[in-house]
Amino acid sequence: MSRRFLTALEQEKTLVLDGAMGTMLLQHDLDGIECLEFANLTAPAVVAHIHQAYVSAGAELVETNTFGANPVRLARFGLADQALEINRQGVVIAREAVGEQALVLGAIGPLGELLEPYGDISPQTARAAFTLQAEAFAQAGADACIVKTMADLTEACLAVEAAVACGLPVIAQMSYEASGRTFMGVDPLQAASRLAEAGACVIGANCSVGPEQMLTVIKTLREHTPLPISALPNAGLPTVTGTVTQWPLKPTEFAQWGLQLLGAGASLIGGCCGTTPEHIGALAKALRSQNG
Repeated sequence: MSRRFLTALEQEKTLVLDGAMGTMLLQHDLDGIECLEFANLTAPAVVAHIHQAYVSAGAELVETNTFGANPVRLARFGLADQALEINRQGVVIAREAVGEQALVLGAIGPLGELLEPYGDISPQTARAAFTLQAEAFAQAGADACIVKTMADLTEACLAVEAAVACGLPVIAQMSYEASGRTFMGVDPLQAASRLAEAGACVIGANCSVGPEQMLTVIKTLREHTPLPISALPNAGLPTVTGTVTQWPLKPTEFAQWGLQLLGAGASLIGGCCGTTPEHIGALAKALRSQNG
């Protein structure tokens, strides 16, 4: 098992993660690529540039461009047979881009289809898909794995267990709505218990809502787990006009919410959809000022 990430958890009061990858990639001309993870093979320089921008802004942990790179999701684009290489290359790009300046987290997102009995995906299929990703991360030298944007607790636990079995420390994050539950009805108390049992060493929340709505979730997690807590909110709740999506929180506002998340109990803080290197730069400055 990689010790670098666990050592960082032990030594640092607060760790700064990066921000959005998907919304950053969409700002680039990727020659009509529909699957953003395919950019690991077709536009590695673009992916590397985004990683470098986040590290220059102050990120200490960067997430690979592999959020949707499980075979189930890639099959929609006819790319399932390239899943191993897309995931492996995601780690290689990140590692070469950041060198020793940051740690690399192999990112695992949901399958994009419901597990049985709500859908057609069996637990065995899910486990195999997540294991493929985790094995690729481990082989390519990732420091840890981040399981994120999960709504189904069973699916999240399968991903965590797959990564742990491959020797990777795991950050496990659910995506909570304004109600304080995921769209599958999971609350933070359930998540704190089950994800710890599955082997996660950090438990948290990302996406779905802005930092204001995430505060209550982080406070509840802090009350129910001794593990470190991560918080990666969106840059507020977006508005959509035609084909244009806008995120309301400016970098300075996002940074101030980051301080509130710190006060609520989070010690690993970054951003999700709509956040940029500017958001992470402001966040890193605010957090480091707070920590002295």
